[in-house]
Amino acid sequence: MKKKYYFKLDLLRIIACICILLYHLSILKGGYLFVCTFFVLTAYLSCISSFKKEKFSIKDYYINRLKKIYLPLLIVTFITIFATSFVKNLNWINLKPETSSVIFGYNNYWQLNAKLDYFARHVSSPFMHFWYIGILLQFELLFPLIFTILRKLGDKIHRLLPIIIILIASIISTIIFFNASKSNNIMFTYYATQTRMFSLFYGMLIAFVQNYYSKLKLKILKNKTINKIIYTIYMIILILSTIFIPSTSKLFAIAMILVSIITCRIISYSTAVPDNPNKIINYLSNISYEIYLWQYPVIFLIGYLSIEKNLVTLAIILITILLSMILHFSLSKQKGIILNVLKYLVLVLLLVPTLCGVFKYITEKDNTKAMKDLENELSTNAKIVEEKQKQYLENMKKQQTSWEEELSTLENGEEKLGEIVKNLKVVGIGDSVMLGAVPQLYEMFPNGYFDAMKNRSPWQANDLVKDIINKGLLGDVVVINLGTNGDCSQSCKKEVINTIGDKEIFWVNVVNDADVHVNAKLEELTKEIPNVHVVDWAGISAPHPEYFAADKIHLNKPGKIGYAQAIYDSIYQVYLEKYKKEKEEKIKEHEQAQKNRLTFYGNDLLLNSYTNIQNSIENAIYNIDKEYTTQTLIDKIKKDEKENILTNRIILLFDNKATIDYRQIQDVLENKELYIINVTSKKINITKNENTTIIDFYKEIQKNEDYTLIDKIHLSKKGNEALSEIIVKATTKE
Repeated sequence: MKKKYYFKLDLLRIIACICILLYHLSILKGGYLFVCTFFVLTAYLSCISSFKKEKFSIKDYYINRLKKIYLPLLIVTFITIFATSFVKNLNWINLKPETSSVIFGYNNYWQLNAKLDYFARHVSSPFMHFWYIGILLQFELLFPLIFTILRKLGDKIHRLLPIIIILIASIISTIIFFNASKSNNIMFTYYATQTRMFSLFYGMLIAFVQNYYSKLKLKILKNKTINKIIYTIYMIILILSTIFIPSTSKLFAIAMILVSIITCRIISYSTAVPDNPNKIINYLSNISYEIYLWQYPVIFLIGYLSIEKNLVTLAIILITILLSMILHFSLSKQKGIILNVLKYLVLVLLLVPTLCGVFKYITEKDNTKAMKDLENELSTNAKIVEEKQKQYLENMKKQQTSWEEELSTLENGEEKLGEIVKNLKVVGIGDSVMLGAVPQLYEMFPNGYFDAMKNRSPWQANDLVKDIINKGLLGDVVVINLGTNGDCSQSCKKEVINTIGDKEIFWVNVVNDADVHVNAKLEELTKEIPNVHVVDWAGISAPHPEYFAADKIHLNKPGKIGYAQAIYDSIYQVYLEKYKKEKEEKIKEHEQAQKNRLTFYGNDLLLNSYTNIQNSIENAIYNIDKEYTTQTLIDKIKKDEKENILTNRIILLFDNKATIDYRQIQDVLENKELYIINVTSKKINITKNENTTIIDFYKEIQKNEDYTLIDKIHLSKKGNEALSEIIVKATTKE
C-alpha cells in the first residue's frame, strides 16, 4: 500500500523550524510561539504512527525513539562539548550538571533551578534550547504507557472514552498553564512540564478524534481550493503572531494557546487530502529536528569567532543546515551499497568527536557546589550591603543635618560677632592717652582690665605685662598704647610680645609720630609677627581735630569715644577676618570630604568584591543590581543626584555580562570624576578626557590565574584584595 504524503504538514514543520531559528538569531521576536506547534505535532504524529501499528509494542516504540530522537541528541551534545575545547576564553562552568540534565531528560527543570532566562536572548550555554528536548523526552518516556491505556479503553469499552479523558486533560492543563502565566514567573510558565502539557494533549486529542472518527470529516476539508485558502489563512495568522507578539507581551499566554489550537486546525486541513510527494519539502521537514538540535550550539560557538557581523547570521544558517544534513544522512536508511558505505564512514567520523566529548564530560569537574557556595556568599553580601547602605544613608543624613546646623551656627556667629567682641576680656596697658579714655573703654569692654598711667614709656611694658600675668589678669586680647612719651628698641617690643605669648596684641600708634618715630616700626612688627596688629589711631583721628585737647595729643570727650571705638573696630575686624577664615576652612573641609567620597555602581561582580572594597574604602555608597542596563544605570544616577546622595567621584565595576554604554554614562557624569574598572577583554569605548580614568584590572587577571573563581568572572579572595588595593591607589589623593 502506497504511503500517503501530506505536503502541508511538512510545510508547517519547515516554517515552524525557520521561525524558531530566526527567534534564536534574535530576528523574529515571536518565533518562540512555534514551539507550541512542535509540541502539538510531536504528540499528534506519535499517536498517528502508533495507531498504524496492528500491534503496538512499547519496546519497539522506545527503540524507535532512541534512534530518531535520543541518538541524534547525544551526538550533537557531545560533539558540542568536544568543540568547546577549541574555543578560546570559553568558560562553561555548568558543563557537567547541564549536560547531565540534557542526557537524562530534565534540562527544563535544571534551567529553572539555574534561573537561566531563555527569553533574555543571551547565549550563556549551547544547550539553552534543550529545555524543549527535556519535555519531549519526558513525554516520550510516558507516552507508550498512556497510549496503551487510552487505546484499550477506546477499543474495548468505547471509542469516545479516551477522547473525553484527553479533552478533560487538555482543559485542565490549559487552565494550569494560563494561571501560571498570570504569575511573575514567566520562566516557570515556559519551562515546566506541567504548564506545557496542554499543547501535547491537543495533539493527542486531534489524533484520537481522527483515528476513531475519520468518517466524520467535513466535506469542506476535502475541497482542495477551500482547503488551501483556509490553510493559508491559518498559516498567515501564525506567522503574524510571531511578528507582533514578543515574549514580553501580556498576550503571550493567550497567543500560545491559540497557536496550539490553530496548529490542530492546520493538521486537520493538512491531512484531509493527500498530496503528491515533494522530495525537497519532505527532506527539509525530515531534518527539522536536527536543525533544532544544532542551531543553538552553532550560535553559541560562532559567537566566539571573529566574523564580520553582516556574515554571522548567514554563517550560522548555512553551518546549521550542513551539520543537520550530515547528521540526518548518517542516521537514516540509505539505498545502495555506495551510500550505505558513505553513511557508515560519516557516522564513524561523527563518533570520534562524540566519544571525545563523552570523555571530556566524564572527566569534567562538577562545579555545582563551588557555584552554590558563591551564590550563598553573594546572597550574604547582598544582605550586608543592604544593611550597610541603610546605615550609610542614615549617617549621610545625620552628617548633612549636623553640617547644616554647624553652617547655621557659623552664619549666626557672624551676626553675633559684635556681642562676642564686646564681651572679650581685653587687657589694656597704656599711658596718659589711654588713661583719659578708661571710662569709655570699660563701657566698650565691660569684662576688660585697663592699666594706664601718665608718662609711661614702652621700656616699662614688659614688667607691667609680667605683673598682670602673675595676678592672673591676662585675658583674650592685649591692647598697648605706649609710645607717646618716646619709643623703645624693636628688641624691647619683641620681648613684651614674647611675654604676652599667642594672644592677639593690638598696639595703638601715636599722633605725635613726627617727634617719636614709633609708627613705622610698629608696622614692621605686624609684618614679622602675625598676632600683632596696629590700631591706626593716627590715621583714624586725622580728619577729626575736634577729638583733641590743645596739645593735639590728649583727648577730649568726643575723642575718648572715638578712641575707644577705634580700638573696638580694630579688634572686631581682626576677629571678623579670623572668623571668616575659620568659616571658609570648614566649608572647604566639608566640600573636600564630599568631593573625596566614592559612589560605586556595579552588578554581581561588585557584590562579590564588596567586603574587601568596603574594608578598604570607608564612607562609600554601593549601588548593586545584576540587571543594570545603560538606561537603568542612567536613571539610578539621576535619581541619586536628585536626592543629593551622588558624590563627585564615581566608580563603575561591571563584568562581561553587563551591556553598558560607557560613553553615555560619561555624558551624564561629565562634571564628575569617573573611574571605569575593566575586568574583561572587551574594549571600553569612551571619550578621552581628564575626568575619566580606566583602571585595567583585566591585565592583572591575565597575569594571575588565581585572581578569579572557577567561573572566570567573579574574583577570588586574592583577586578581591588586589582589586581593592588598585582602587585605593587610583582614587587616593596625594
